[in-house]
Amino acid sequence: MKKNLKKLVQTSMALFGLNAIGLNQGQAQTLPMKIATFEEFTSTLAHDDVEDGSKGNTKYNFSEGLVIMSTSWDTSFGGYFQNGGWAFSRKNFNTIEPSDFSKHLYAAASGKGYDMSDVYAIGSNSAHIKLNRGMDTGWNLYEFQLNNTTFARNSMLLGDAFAKKFNASDKDSLVLIVTGFYKGELKKNKRVMLADFRDSDPGKHFILSNWERVEFNAIVDSVRFDMESSDNSSWGMNTPAYFAIDHIVLSGPASLNKFSNLPLKLYPNPSNGLVTFELPANEHPQKIKISSLWGAFVLCEEVNSTQLDLNELPSGIYLIEVESQANKHYVSKLQVVK
Repeated sequence: MKKNLKKLVQTSMALFGLNAIGLNQGQAQTLPMKIATFEEFTSTLAHDDVEDGSKGNTKYNFSEGLVIMSTSWDTSFGGYFQNGGWAFSRKNFNTIEPSDFSKHLYAAASGKGYDMSDVYAIGSNSAHIKLNRGMDTGWNLYEFQLNNTTFARNSMLLGDAFAKKFNASDKDSLVLIVTGFYKGELKKNKRVMLADFRDSDPGKHFILSNWERVEFNAIVDSVRFDMESSDNSSWGMNTPAYFAIDHIVLSGPASLNKFSNLPLKLYPNPSNGLVTFELPANEHPQKIKISSLWGAFVLCEEVNSTQLDLNELPSGIYLIEVESQANKHYVSKLQVVK
């Protein structure tokens, strides 16, 4: 296959990349499923209360012990919610008004959890979820519901003492990078937009304020969440680096055949342009995806050839994923050198 990658970038992003919220919402769910919600906290959390680790960091297990999420509280400087952990919130502040750290930090922009549930989780940079592989190796993170916090939404909508009001002239955006690993090896990542003012069409600008489904589609035993904003300073992000998730769905053992990533043979590797990939006998390619290691999609295209012309890619390391006509996924890393 020989393609002009520059012509494919915008199409690829629209299909699979930077607006990867809510994919396949009409797809039938036929796999065995478990759902991790946080409603068990309703017996211990009062209305407008939060469990953030300030009373002692705790590791919580959900969905019959399969999902592991931990609170993380730093006792220095008077104590604060620390990156890398989670808070479990029953707050319902969602009015549009100047951002108030104490009032809005742990609140979802919709005011309630997914499907009007009472409790949801708040994460920040480096927050992570682990699946208890020692307990059951057959389950896998399939999807979750995502939202902005009221704190971040109001900051982007109105601006505050630290962060700017998002606008089209500056092409502002806030991105959640979701990276999945299996036994320590990177398996899947995607970029999900929490706010996007980059398009030339103002009708496509948005700041997420409702729960949206994010489908992950990979066999992973841990997931890490990182954030990027267009508003930064020498200290890092100015935009509040917080997001909300709820309704984590696990797919069962039958998903191993559907989503497991198999090794893909690529040569030459490293490459300076033309690359050939090989699938097992009787397997035929139907789709290829190329992304950077941090989830920025470069290409998503139907294919019927085993050759790729990557001359227009800059030097770097990329994930090459080929989906066969039998719906098997073959993945490998490729180094492009110029």
